[in-house]
Amino acid sequence: MKQARSAFAYFIYVAFFPTLTILPQQLFAWGVLGHETVAEIAKRHMSRSAWSKAQQILAGEDFVEVSSWADHVRPTHAYHHTSAYHHSNISDHMSYLQGLDQEDHSELEKGDVVMAILRGASILRNNPSSGEEKHLALKFLIHFIGDAHQPLHTGPPENRGGNDVMVNWFGKQMKLHALWDSTIFEVAHVRDFGPLTARQRAGWYADYLESNVSDTAPREGFSDPLTLVEQSLRQRENCFSGYQGDNQAYIAKALPVIETQLKAAGYRLASMLNDLFDRPANEWPEETALRQGINRITNRNLSQDFESLIVLGPQ
Repeated sequence: MKQARSAFAYFIYVAFFPTLTILPQQLFAWGVLGHETVAEIAKRHMSRSAWSKAQQILAGEDFVEVSSWADHVRPTHAYHHTSAYHHSNISDHMSYLQGLDQEDHSELEKGDVVMAILRGASILRNNPSSGEEKHLALKFLIHFIGDAHQPLHTGPPENRGGNDVMVNWFGKQMKLHALWDSTIFEVAHVRDFGPLTARQRAGWYADYLESNVSDTAPREGFSDPLTLVEQSLRQRENCFSGYQGDNQAYIAKALPVIETQLKAAGYRLASMLNDLFDRPANEWPEETALRQGINRITNRNLSQDFESLIVLGPQ
């Protein structure tokens, strides 16, 4: 049965691939579906009070739909500086902090996804922060928690997180990074997604992941972004192994990693927001240690704390 379903999905994909490749980049850019699935899972596991506070901050904007907002504004002049906040540059055989310490000054001062998540957490915890600051911080945080779980958003810098690696994908040339953002799970579930609207797809996929993928992330406590990024870093070797071979075999290997990461992102987003909104004075020891570690690097190399580098708003 699984083989028949896989063959059908392959047929549908090959038939429609020429059309898919000319659609806007955002459709493939965790694409919209991946980010909305993460947000859909998160909303189901947020506490009632945390959900109420999130709704108040968003002021009528939809929690799930805003999950891809950061990608939509990134190309604009006002938000172009946030491009670096979607990823971290970590070379092979390095930890996050080791990779950060290897950055030259011009790259370090741009910031990265870990710094951006910590900055967003600071703004949401900070009572004097304005409503607009919290509004933007929450929208960015919903997105960046998802990004941190995509293994190729950890680098490596040598090939720009797989963006410089081309793959022969069912006869077409595609970037390895794009495959992991959404193409692999779009192919695997093309029959399931076909009749559904974009929003229905996120609901279906969230149901599917919660029912079929093992839990890999805590549902309580602050999920510090170092844990998120270094888990993705451990999965990165799966991206660069086997992509030059059989496409269907590569899907079979990559899909469990992708779906585990998507579900974990949803749980961790809920856990983080529950912690920030229900226990705003709390800062976990792991988070404190991470903040101190990053500041040691930015103070030594740039003579400033990292939070002064991160602007979660227009510039």
